[in-house]
Amino acid sequence: MKKKNRNNTFDEPRLLWLRHFSAGIFAGGASRTCTAPIDRLRTFFQVYGLDINGQMTIRTTLNSMINEGGIRSLWRGNLMNVIKISPETGLRFMSYEAFKRLVGQTQTYEISILEKFLCGSTAGFTASALIYPMKTIKTRLTIRKTNEYKSIMDCMMKIYHGEGLRAFYKGLLPSALAILPASGIELALYETLKRRIETYQGYKTNSIEKLIVGNISNCISQFFIYPLLNVRTRLQSNIGQSDTMTKILKRLWLHHGLRGLYNGFSLHMLRLAPASGISFLTFEYTSQLLGVKAL
Repeated sequence: MKKKNRNNTFDEPRLLWLRHFSAGIFAGGASRTCTAPIDRLRTFFQVYGLDINGQMTIRTTLNSMINEGGIRSLWRGNLMNVIKISPETGLRFMSYEAFKRLVGQTQTYEISILEKFLCGSTAGFTASALIYPMKTIKTRLTIRKTNEYKSIMDCMMKIYHGEGLRAFYKGLLPSALAILPASGIELALYETLKRRIETYQGYKTNSIEKLIVGNISNCISQFFIYPLLNVRTRLQSNIGQSDTMTKILKRLWLHHGLRGLYNGFSLHMLRLAPASGISFLTFEYTSQLLGVKAL
């Protein structure tokens, strides 16, 4: 009976998936913990910012959160955020690398930017759909008042008993419509820009360059899909229980115009742009430590 080769085609894909997934988990947790206070600010602006006649500012909101729960309150909901984003980031990076191999990318052949876009879109949707209920729980925990929920489990049970199973999937449609192009653009643009810079310079990009490329790629992708993310957050927060995606979009446009659709965008990018750069950089570095090539 033949002994299995450690590097044969049966073992290699499984090991690559595992290593890419592990690197993605670490990248997601590190990036979101670093930017958690900004994320909580953004969520408050998305949910409440348009309802108090422009009186809400970054300074007053920060002071309000600190006065209500102390400095630690700035990281309120971060555990759920990390629990949610770590496997999602792991699944997204792992799926992206796997789909690229399925399409035909090898160490000597690189697929086109359109193929990378399709791989990135599919990977983003796959990861988001599997993790989506955690996003809803994270939103509820982020905007809760002190002692409203005793724990993550308590939050889950109160949502389930009070609103049913469908409540965990509120906002899934705008989320899916947003994640498909966003993930495709971000992953394809990051990898393509990085390759072009390396070709132009004649050597590998350094950490600062990777952070910058990651930030640029993320900013471009998020600009196109932010209104849908804004709607998703409002649906998840359950502020208007009878709201739908079209109702919210119509109301925001009629009452506030473009400002309503992009409410909280600056805070969103202030948190997400550096988080994306940190995530890409950490993923590549961790992948190297685990002995696999990525991006």
